[in-house]
Amino acid sequence: MTNLEEGSYTDDQLWSALTADERYVRFRYEVLDNEMNGKGWLAGVVEGGTVVYDYTAEIKRTCSIDIVEGAIPNESVGEISWADVNEQGDRLRPWYCLRMPDGLYAVWCLGTFIFDPGSRVSGDGMIKRSVSGFDMAQVLDRDVTEKQYVAAYAAVVTDLVIAILANAGFTNTSFIQPSDTTVAATRKWDPGTKMTELVNDLLDSISYGSLYFDELGNPVAV
Repeated sequence: MTNLEEGSYTDDQLWSALTADERYVRFRYEVLDNEMNGKGWLAGVVEGGTVVYDYTAEIKRTCSIDIVEGAIPNESVGEISWADVNEQGDRLRPWYCLRMPDGLYAVWCLGTFIFDPGSRVSGDGMIKRSVSGFDMAQVLDRDVTEKQYVAAYAAVVTDLVIAILANAGFTNTSFIQPSDTTVAATRKWDPGTKMTELVNDLLDSISYGSLYFDELGNPVAV
């Protein structure tokens, strides 16, 4: 994470600050490359963005922000402009920053998102872009099986899920809870099946919840 003047606090200190009558809060938006290396803080983000978590959706975490495209980045604090963003490969990571009594910040990551550049609007001498973001489930949701997928009898289901995730480029699968449960009878999925559907069908067969991604973009299944 790019430096956020972050402090270390006890649960009691955090609760006291979060429930105080007066709070100073800011949101910052970190840009990462496709290997999750920090590139800097996005300049020109307009106040009023949203982050939504819907546990019933296949892509559970989404966000939306507006950006002034021509905003001049303050390089002394690590800002970068929209022109420095690779819309196809970079990731967006919003942070909730709560100023503490010592002047430093307690910070919480709100998710890791794939960019959808959205629409551009010109007015008042500026160009504003509405940007949406979808959590890392978007990688699987965009992918489909090229041929029939077969889950063979007696295969360990979580091993199949981990293999699908690894093939999609997810190297950290440590949050997929292991299970010895195997495929009870050979199952097949037609070509063109979305990977999100395939993975969630496999997880459902062993009474797991649907796949989700934590705030740092790691796949989780329990």
